Amino acid sequence: MHDDRRLTEVRLDRFLRDRIGPAVYPRSVPLTLSSWDAPDEPVPAGAVAFPSKVVDSEYGGRTMDITVETDGTRLHARMAAGESGSWARSLQSGENVRAVFVPGDGRMFAPEPTVAGSGV
Repeated sequence: MHDDRRLTEVRLDRFLRDRIGPAVYPRSVPLTLSSWDAPDEPVPAGAVAFPSKVVDSEYGGRTMDITVETDGTRLHARMAAGESGSWARSLQSGENVRAVFVPGDGRMFAPEPTVAGSGV
């Protein structure tokens, strides 16, 4: 029997990239954010900062998946977990934090993706 595993994987990757990927798109959701001035704490150029409350944080090995809420809108972030005992690993549900991100780096996703042409 021939081992065509690598050839099959390459074909599957190409199919996913060329056919499936372009047909799947997230539903857009309205998002309203307002800026927050923190005169004692600098915000990097091009970034925005706003007060938030931690809803959930989960350790994933090298990363932390963090969900914060601000004005009824939930934002999800993945960041480097850092060393044991780092501030990212010590986040607790209900904790007040300042969320900072560069808008151009953000991605909008609805809870359920929609497949183009499927009506789903």
